[in-house]
Amino acid sequence: MSENGLASEQSSFKGVPTTTSLDPVNWGDFRVQAHRMLDDMLGAMEDLPQRPAWQVIPDNVRSRFYQGLPEEPTSLASVHEEFMTSILPFTARNAHPGFLGSVQGGGTPVGMLAEMLATGLNANLGGRDQIHLQVEDQIYRVDALPVWISRVGNRALRDWHFHGKLSGCGGGT
Repeated sequence: MSENGLASEQSSFKGVPTTTSLDPVNWGDFRVQAHRMLDDMLGAMEDLPQRPAWQVIPDNVRSRFYQGLPEEPTSLASVHEEFMTSILPFTARNAHPGFLGSVQGGGTPVGMLAEMLATGLNANLGGRDQIHLQVEDQIYRVDALPVWISRVGNRALRDWHFHGKLSGCGGGT
């Protein structure tokens, strides 16, 4: 087992361990870390109004991104910690009530969960008989959408569908 929790074997490339699976070795530990990550993101969204709408990236944080990429596997917990300390605090926070910038989607807790579900499906909508195509067809039916939505693209269509119609949070009937 490698340090990042994935099964490994020796490869012929400089003796560097390679993974034999992208699945976690210990699903229980992975679930604990996944819940920690979800809780941290929900907490960041919940606490957003109490944080500054923007903050300067300190030089010591910025300099980390001028270093080379890791050459060894990195644990999910370490990547999460780096995200929480070096990335999340320095985003534009579009959803912040004090954010006055270009008009962009703000991101919502329901949207974050919808993205998680969509990513978990890993759907390829290139054909075959699968339910994903039925959902897409339902969204694209002109009579099922407000007129304005046909002008704003796939992401807005998906957001309207998942955040509105399916969640009962408005945007559809």
